[in-house]
Amino acid sequence: MSSRKSSSINVNSPAPILSRKRWQLVPFLLILDLADIDVFQEARKVIEAFQNKEVGPALAWCAENKSRLKKSKSKLEFQLRPQEFIELVRAENNLRAITYAQKYLAPW
Repeated sequence: MSSRKSSSINVNSPAPILSRKRWQLVPFLLILDLADIDVFQEARKVIEAFQNKEVGPALAWCAENKSRLKKSKSKLEFQLRPQEFIELVRAENNLRAITYAQKYLAPW
């Protein structure tokens, strides 16, 4: 029999002492392991774009996730397209707005 000590954790021994501040970080660290941070960062970019009246990042996200949106019968792209048209009209880019409407709104 070996006299070498096992490196496994003994569940019967008391937990190591952590300061209150460190204990407060534990749930946050567990969430970080479970969460897909990239998704939240992308969502933040889309929200910031909306605040600047830019629909482009949301439409790009729709294009990247088209199959998932179609599977869930989402109307998100349908709701975003008219807003993009409105922003083109507001910018007095009428020719581009007409072309946009013919390309993206007519199929709906």
